[in-house]
Amino acid sequence: MLVVFLLGVASCNRKSHHKNTVDTAEQEIEKTEEFVIVDFPDTVTVGQGLIQGKLWYNLVSRLDTIRPSNIDKRYVFLHIAIDPKEDFISLEEIKKTEHFIYEDTLGHGYFSFEAVFTKPGNNLLNGVVEDIIIQKGKDKDGNVRMRTNETLISKNVFVKDTIH
Repeated sequence: MLVVFLLGVASCNRKSHHKNTVDTAEQEIEKTEEFVIVDFPDTVTVGQGLIQGKLWYNLVSRLDTIRPSNIDKRYVFLHIAIDPKEDFISLEEIKKTEHFIYEDTLGHGYFSFEAVFTKPGNNLLNGVVEDIIIQKGKDKDGNVRMRTNETLISKNVFVKDTIH
C-alpha cells in the first residue's frame, strides 16, 4: 500500500520535459511558451517584394493572473519592422519607424503577415506582439483595469543579392 502511494506521489510530481511542436508541411518548429513563427523562409532575395509569413501567439500563456471570464475586451496586434536598423528593438522603437501592423480580429492568436528586405546579407525579421487586455469591472479608484504585454519576435533571414 505504501509503495502504491509513493508511486502515485512521484508520478504527480514528475514534470514533462518533452517539447511541443507545430508540424508544418516543410518542417517541425519548436513551440515556445509565447509564440512560434510557423512559416517564414530563412533565405530570400533582394527585390523579391513582400514575403508571406505566419505566426502563432499563445493567448493563454500570457494570462497568468487573469481568468478568461474576467476579460472584457482583448486586442492583439503584430508589428513587423521594415528593414530594422537594430537587431532587437522595442515596440516604441518600431512605432517610430516604418512598419506593418496586423490585428488578430478572430481572437485565436494566428497571424498571416508580410515582410520586406532591401539589404543583402544577414538580416533579422523583427517585430513585437502587443497584447492589450481590458478587464471587467474597475479598480478601487474607479479606473478601467488594463494590462499590456509586449513580446519581441526575431528570426534570422539571409537576403541574397539579385542575380542579373
